[in-house]
Amino acid sequence: TVQKTSRFSVGSGKSEMVVTESTLFHALGAIKGVQFARREYNSTVGANGMEIELVHAKRHGFVEMATSIGMALPNEGQADILGLDELVDHIDNAASEKIDAGNSLLEDGFYEFDTLHALYPPGAYVVAKHAGGSGIDCVCQ
Repeated sequence: TVQKTSRFSVGSGKSEMVVTESTLFHALGAIKGVQFARREYNSTVGANGMEIELVHAKRHGFVEMATSIGMALPNEGQADILGLDELVDHIDNAASEKIDAGNSLLEDGFYEFDTLHALYPPGAYVVAKHAGGSGIDCVCQ
């Protein structure tokens, strides 16, 4: 079960959000999605000769995320989120037993909620039914 609330610790004049390891583990897929979007965005920096449509497509996801939280993107150069990679490493290490167990399930052809981030990793292509196109298959990333 995903813990849907977090508690706030207030003391010594400052307030901080306390998030459990379990909540971080359940957010791992989404956090890795942010990493993927940032990597796609940064892959366009200094990429001479890349079609403008491809640049827009690779930047779109991260630009949407950044603007939705009020993050200012650099005018030039790569975008970064301080501590993002370290957070993913921390979650991977703290939840290594759960991740290994989930990978074993996937190898045997099974999955559960906790393994969805491994079954559909950010950037993976999946075939989906287009709702507006009479159920025609389409490939999504």
